[in-house]
Amino acid sequence: MCMMKIIVLREMLGARETGWRLWSGKDVMEMTSRDIKKCIESGEKICGLTIGADGELVCDVEGFFCTNVMEYRSCGNYRAMLQDDCMTNLFYICIGKHEENGVNVYDCISTRFEQLKVSESDLKAYLKIGIVSAGAKLVDDKIVLPDMESKTDQEKKELTVKEEPTVVPKVEAPATVEKPVAVKSETAVKEEKPVAVKASGKDKK
Repeated sequence: MCMMKIIVLREMLGARETGWRLWSGKDVMEMTSRDIKKCIESGEKICGLTIGADGELVCDVEGFFCTNVMEYRSCGNYRAMLQDDCMTNLFYICIGKHEENGVNVYDCISTRFEQLKVSESDLKAYLKIGIVSAGAKLVDDKIVLPDMESKTDQEKKELTVKEEPTVVPKVEAPATVEKPVAVKSETAVKEEKPVAVKASGKDKK
């Protein structure tokens, strides 16, 4: 699983927003809306939020299937950011899945930062009753998870996958040195006279 920043809670002081609590996969983080906007604009993915047409932060329904965010208003006072007759004060966010003994198990975190493993059948039930606010959705009774990688993570993967082009050195054929062949001209052939060979006395009869 890649390094992630997942929106879990919106912190409020009365009706005024003070910040957001996020889960990094290991620790709880706190960020302001301004910091989150800067991260998103730089290409970093903040799971659960995106920038709307008016320049304000909104739930990332398309990218992270986020339909609501829980607000922490005071000690023990939790309320859904988008009410819509939402009666629950606890949401679960799916942050991934893994296999155990060949069976899919879904990793979730609650808005109280409780980590838990959920079976496929239980997650389907949670999705149907509306207590899973982000990280998963049902399509034709099948659980679909979002892509949690940012643009920068994808670019890094593409760079590692691309192989450097191998340069094949050119092998030059060995140079053949031709020996000069002396070609006699016709005049030189005509000028050559036969050499007389004197017979020795033994050869005389």
